[in-house]
Amino acid sequence: MANEATTTLEIYGLPEFGGEVEGEVLAEKFAAFMRGLVEADLASNGVRRHRFVVTNLIKSSAIATVQERARVSKPSTHSAALYYSNALRDVRENKPTARRLPVRLVRTFGVLGRGLGKRFYAANVLQDGEPVVNIDKLFAENAARVLGDIKAETKPLAFTGTAYGTFDGVLKAADFRPALKRGVLWLTAGNTSIEINISNIELEEVAEALERRCRVSGLAHYDGLSGLPRLVDVNSIEPIEPGGGLARWRGAFDLPLYHESWGDN
Repeated sequence: MANEATTTLEIYGLPEFGGEVEGEVLAEKFAAFMRGLVEADLASNGVRRHRFVVTNLIKSSAIATVQERARVSKPSTHSAALYYSNALRDVRENKPTARRLPVRLVRTFGVLGRGLGKRFYAANVLQDGEPVVNIDKLFAENAARVLGDIKAETKPLAFTGTAYGTFDGVLKAADFRPALKRGVLWLTAGNTSIEINISNIELEEVAEALERRCRVSGLAHYDGLSGLPRLVDVNSIEPIEPGGGLARWRGAFDLPLYHESWGDN
């Protein structure tokens, strides 16, 4: 079966340099991107079954699109591009299945995240019909962690992976820059904070919840080092009106020390 899936790598430069991406950075990330697709082809098919053809390259914006084309048309041919995007997602979400990926593939992921925040601001990998994979701090940290686990064959100390959840706290800060929108939720319980990804939330909703107690729901990423999530990909923010928590029950269970209906029986 011939596959023609397209995969796009987007790189964003540092804001202090006007968002421009250095040529060395583009070359390094694009080389890792292409090598990763080759390793994905080998992992999914056992041998090279695809060519990867550059169909769009926007140097001024550091965007490259690659299309996979089957070298040999056989029913057993699997899409290397789909394997690649699933592997990226498993690593970013720190799933146990990521520990079963080929070490050479995971090494290319480490190169994608190398220099994040110092040489480039962020990156994204997009594929037809698949969710965008952010190459962000969470991805870089988990790529290093997964690679270390594969090499050492160690098991995490706590839950590793993702789970949907709701968190109660005060939204104390938000970064509205377009590439990666982030916020900090100061939890009501525990006197600690977690980082939240608010890319899928409208600006007006975030502004309304800022500096207010709210319920934040979404996909939580756990790194196995703490009981708290490393990051929450938020899909809803619900401000809590004053008195909407346990405080609304205050006084409801207050009992007098003596009531005449008790009697002496």
